[in-house]
Amino acid sequence: QTYLSANTTIQADALQTGNGGKVVVWADDTTFFAGNISARGGAISGQGGLVEASGAKTLQFLGTVDLRAAQGSLGTLLLDPTNITIVGGLTAPDDPQITDGQILSTDGGAATFTISEASLEALLGNTNVVLQATDNITIAPLSDTNLSFAAGIGTITFVADADNNGVGTFAMQSATDTIRTNGRALNISGADLNLSNLDTSGLNVGGNITLTAQNAITITGAVNASATGLAAPTGGAVT
Repeated sequence: QTYLSANTTIQADALQTGNGGKVVVWADDTTFFAGNISARGGAISGQGGLVEASGAKTLQFLGTVDLRAAQGSLGTLLLDPTNITIVGGLTAPDDPQITDGQILSTDGGAATFTISEASLEALLGNTNVVLQATDNITIAPLSDTNLSFAAGIGTITFVADADNNGVGTFAMQSATDTIRTNGRALNISGADLNLSNLDTSGLNVGGNITLTAQNAITITGAVNASATGLAAPTGGAVT
């Protein structure tokens, strides 16, 4: 069990020059992270670092991550459990496990990371976000019908079937829901993809959309990678 409370801070920042460091928060069973991690590139030169949060059975991610680089490329946030379910609202169903301020060996937990829509929407727009699951990634029906990421230049990547054994589906359960990136690139892969609406449209630049599956890609909604703006807007590529 790995537990990082809300008043925990981990810094792996470069100072003037150099790349941000690598921070891995990992457990064989349950990882709970509600603190703050930064792995920033140097002020003069350097790239953003890497933060990985992984729980073999359960991962609860409620904290903040800063992977900016003033003069270089942004870092990457990797969330890596067996299954991921994204639910609407400000909290997730697994939250009661940690209301007592601790995670014990008797708490157990299913092999699914349940994350609230609000947690993803609160991430900085310039962070590369990777949600990777050995098996399935599921977006449950959202009350506001939108999973809307903050605008920025960081890519958003969903990887189901990360072990490439042919078992693992990325699925949006509501036909009216939309993944909205506000101009950021969107990559989705898995053994099968069951998609509703994808929208990477943005001001001046539309984000690229890349969909990859071993088997079938099913899209029941609309795909929008357009751009608007006064000066030569550029739409995104859909692959």
